[in-house]
Amino acid sequence: SSFQLEIGLEGTAQGNDKIKSLQLGVFVRIPNVIGHMSLRLSCGIKNSWDADDIHKSAGAAGMGFYTSF
Repeated sequence: SSFQLEIGLEGTAQGNDKIKSLQLGVFVRIPNVIGHMSLRLSCGIKNSWDADDIHKSAGAAGMGFYTSF
């Protein structure tokens, strides 16, 4: 199989009546790191606002393994 690195942008918005959050970042997916499993790494920034409109900002990072069945 051929090696095909994937790079992209991602965004998530979520919330309820107590808190709202917005996360923006980038990801890289590296295929076939363990057999047919792919490794996905992501990083970005997360902003949140509570019911009193207090703003918080922080870095965000993630990692996951994916495979098809």
